[in-house]
Amino acid sequence: MYPMDFEEFCWANGVQKETLSYFQKCFEVFLPVNDAVHQKMLQLFRYYMIVGGMPAVVQNFVDSHDVAASVQIQKDILALYRQDITKYSKNDKIRIKNIFDRIPSELNSKNHRFMLSDIDKNARMNRYESSFMWLSDAGVTLPCYNVREPVVPFELNELRNLMKLFLNDTGLLCAMGVGNVQFEIWKGVCFLYWKH
Repeated sequence: MYPMDFEEFCWANGVQKETLSYFQKCFEVFLPVNDAVHQKMLQLFRYYMIVGGMPAVVQNFVDSHDVAASVQIQKDILALYRQDITKYSKNDKIRIKNIFDRIPSELNSKNHRFMLSDIDKNARMNRYESSFMWLSDAGVTLPCYNVREPVVPFELNELRNLMKLFLNDTGLLCAMGVGNVQFEIWKGVCFLYWKH
């Protein structure tokens, strides 16, 4: 099972299908959205960034609107992910856990790719590739590869050693972060960068 997308999150939070259709029509014909509706949906999007789409977390949020309780469920899910790595990975347990735990800091870095040297200065992609694939195959991460040229099909132009690794759920990514990133998202600090 994959995390809910934003549309599914909206349904779970009682947004009517007509409202989502209205948004889609405005997008298709380049019309501005009613400001009150826009603000409400922006608020819901911020909640989605914090809560994510894991069904248990979304259900808790819908029932209680308690972000702190949602974060605790997310931390429990992350602990289960770490246990699954230990239980189900055969030979690369330490490598997989190291990669998994580095995702937030690697996404925050200015590098255009996941830096294996941050894990081990002697690390090479050919020794770690199966660990990256294990996380992807388990549905925990989403690799994003650089390409030589932006030409379809992208797979023919992939540079397999140049990639970023994303977590499959924004809420889990927030829960992995240090500090109170959820509050920063809620205040809109993260959105200020897009305006400049």
